Amino acid sequence: MKYTSTKTLLDIEFEHLNKRVAGVKTGFTSGYIAIDKSLGGSGFEPGLITVFAGRPGMGSSLISLNVLVNQLMQLNDSEVLIYITTKDSSTVILQRILAIAHDIEIAKIQNGDLNVHELNSMQDGSFCNKKLHGLVLVEHPSPSIEDMQNLLFNLVKDGKSIRSLTIDTLQNVKTDSSITKDQGVAQMLKELRVAAIQFQFSIIVTSEVSRRVEYRDGPKIPQLKDLKDSRLIADKVDFVYFVLRPMYYEVPGEDETISDEMHLICKKNKYGPLDLIDLTVDLKTQRITNGLTFTKI
Repeated sequence: MKYTSTKTLLDIEFEHLNKRVAGVKTGFTSGYIAIDKSLGGSGFEPGLITVFAGRPGMGSSLISLNVLVNQLMQLNDSEVLIYITTKDSSTVILQRILAIAHDIEIAKIQNGDLNVHELNSMQDGSFCNKKLHGLVLVEHPSPSIEDMQNLLFNLVKDGKSIRSLTIDTLQNVKTDSSITKDQGVAQMLKELRVAAIQFQFSIIVTSEVSRRVEYRDGPKIPQLKDLKDSRLIADKVDFVYFVLRPMYYEVPGEDETISDEMHLICKKNKYGPLDLIDLTVDLKTQRITNGLTFTKI
């Protein structure tokens, strides 16, 4: 059993409070005012776990990638962000990142249909030549906790300062076959939190939502019980935001626009109120904007 003296805990807490009072942000901003405010004011704090959850195609991966791009813009030379993709290839993830960062249509990048200005802006810009070097992009269909721990320890050993770890998607991680899936995922989150506290980085995970949401009458707003493998997961994290796009349930027509409303519905916040955050998605560039509207629910 690990013992930490009250004096040590107080020293750590007062150091943290002094930084906040002095205006020093201890967290890592999401790039969206309303999300940062909902998270406590400074964004994603070290040691805390945030979940973005939604039905397939709703946008949970998309919000995690937009946050990733915003955070890459803030990196110093020795700092890194880890993004583990269990669904898409590293190439697809990189294409989406480039589209978001440069506000270029994703189809143009995928098809190579870029004009000279667009191509040069990507090749010669500071994002690709400097900021993107701080991304550790891992493609693995079923990473284990041991895989992730080894990655973390090796990066720290190499002198890197880890600012955040993102896992897309939580349900695809490899867990102990001798226990249930939700027990395994909960155990993994517990062990990752220990590493996050030790190395001072935040954790962002995306999660699937049960299909039963689709069969509800009225608004298709998920609840914590709708998280896949949710019996223990919801207890092990600090924030849960469900991603909801009303257009997802509409029949496409000729008047379909390229912009789409996105709502982040907070259903768990250990440190504050439950909020509704309004965002806008440009479906062509994958870029999410706004995040200024802040409504308590």
